[in-house]
Amino acid sequence: METPENLSYSGAIEQVMLHNGYVATLKQLYQEVWKYKDRNGVTGRTPEKTIQERVQRDDRFTRISSGVYALTAKLNLIDEQSLLATAEGETPSLQAKNQADFYEYLTNSRDINNHSRTNYMSWFKFLSQSYSIDKTLTADDIEDILTSEKAKQPHRDKYQTKRDISNFRAMLRKFRDFAQSDFLKIKEDTILKEVEAVKQAPQLTVTEKESIIRARVGQGIFRLRLIDYWQGCAIYGKMGVTFLQASHIKPWRNSTNSERLDVYNGLLLLPNYDKLFDRGYISFDRNGKIVVSPFLEEFDRKALDIRLDLRLRKMEPEHQDYLAYHRQNCFIS
Repeated sequence: METPENLSYSGAIEQVMLHNGYVATLKQLYQEVWKYKDRNGVTGRTPEKTIQERVQRDDRFTRISSGVYALTAKLNLIDEQSLLATAEGETPSLQAKNQADFYEYLTNSRDINNHSRTNYMSWFKFLSQSYSIDKTLTADDIEDILTSEKAKQPHRDKYQTKRDISNFRAMLRKFRDFAQSDFLKIKEDTILKEVEAVKQAPQLTVTEKESIIRARVGQGIFRLRLIDYWQGCAIYGKMGVTFLQASHIKPWRNSTNSERLDVYNGLLLLPNYDKLFDRGYISFDRNGKIVVSPFLEEFDRKALDIRLDLRLRKMEPEHQDYLAYHRQNCFIS
């Protein structure tokens, strides 16, 4: 055990990062800063609030993703392995996937309506700024988070009531239910069953079966049809197609066989747009104008070149039902 030293908060934060590949999450800082700072005699505002303010305001530290910070002077030395080790293996992209999967879980929960789903996601986003909410979440973790949040309430302008704590508890328990459920396995099993159903369908030819199955991963005739239709990226226009991704608007697993090969049920997108569309962080309105999820961080918007003036280059009546499905069932609103 290291003996705590009489360092400032910023000094202790710096030490945590130096011993963690130059990066750390807020959750790690809350837990490990006391290895380098004497907790006895700490008074005033809650320690977690002070740590959060220091890491956000001190130029020695740079925010590199939601809840993840790095030593500014060491940014050029941070490698992929360090990022993978951050947040107990929870990389920013995996955090985004957890959020998208949780949203889909709520969408498929019979006891959660659209209004409640939006509230749950708002509370999830708020708490994720300070805590690592992942699939290892335990009942004890939930109580620790709630205890911390109660202490923070007098020092902020929102979520100041007992009801807010109850709402946080409901969301965290629902997330734990999701983490402990077989939802993702059932989802994958459903896809495999659909693939097998296509293989066994007597009314389909061998070529049709192959086309439908390959369309699931954006390959085969489906991709060729999209290339012919869009003549490049559906947003940016003519360009080489090597790196463009063929993506279904209405997911393959929820589509009929004819919809799975329908050119109007597909977009040809650059990888950054494809990933965001697939996970529900962007969609498009009836006029083809981009719609951005409020759960996509401003930092990520800029890094991924998501601008509010982006739009699809083509919009036809045949696109409308597919895009309406995506906005209602896939887009994280």
